[in-house]
Amino acid sequence: MSTTKLTVAVLRDAMARRGVSELAYLHADHFEPWSYRGSTRNDINRENADNLARFVEQTGKLDFARRLTLFYRAIVYYRMGSGTGSVGVPGDKMTFFMPSPQDNTLAREAMGALVATSRHEIQAHYHHEYFVKNTNYTAKVEHSPQDRVDFLQRESTPAMDRARFELGLQLLQQRIREDTGLTFDRWFFVHGMWALNASDFDVCMITNEIEILKRNGFAGDFTFPAGRAHTNPLQTQPFMIRPIDAPKCYDLPGAEAEPAAGAAHAR
Repeated sequence: MSTTKLTVAVLRDAMARRGVSELAYLHADHFEPWSYRGSTRNDINRENADNLARFVEQTGKLDFARRLTLFYRAIVYYRMGSGTGSVGVPGDKMTFFMPSPQDNTLAREAMGALVATSRHEIQAHYHHEYFVKNTNYTAKVEHSPQDRVDFLQRESTPAMDRARFELGLQLLQQRIREDTGLTFDRWFFVHGMWALNASDFDVCMITNEIEILKRNGFAGDFTFPAGRAHTNPLQTQPFMIRPIDAPKCYDLPGAEAEPAAGAAHAR
């Protein structure tokens, strides 16, 4: 806390020298509370729920962390083939399914408490690199089943990937609504592996990703600056585009990028 007090003092003095009366800040981050535990992926369990409650308590004590923008990765599972509760695109060999009723209840309790007792806002974080075609990512991951790798690399088509991506996105939205109790009809986004709109074929080859996101309620993206620096846009300030169907479309002339500040209208 001593470091925090020093930082606040430095900022206060700098603002006073410059005649600044108000400071606004934005914290935007990947939020994956259902993290790895042992050999199981994405566990909704009591330990993680308790950690989530602790997070709410601790951030509530910090004046600079009471209102964070949390890009929430809700849990939706996927698999090859069908099974009880499976949902898939007609004709697709890959399907999605939800956590167990017990896990759903625990997630709703934990995330519902976060929404009810804190000022944090919830947005969307979507990992899809394991169930759409890419040039390398799925194949190089150690735990990827071979049948899934073979299907994605040899059989999945751009049309199938787009349909599967959109269905998974809609199920993610459904899970976020159920976990948080929010309507979640207009939301912001962070790409799971920083490859927005096929800006890195190693991870994602969906060239109309922004269009798909937009028609499902997406209002803006906070992926950048990215962990994969070559996917970053040429623009260095918040900007608006007209989404087009092309890799890394946000850098192309047809996207008509313009600074968000002072833009004539929302696109």
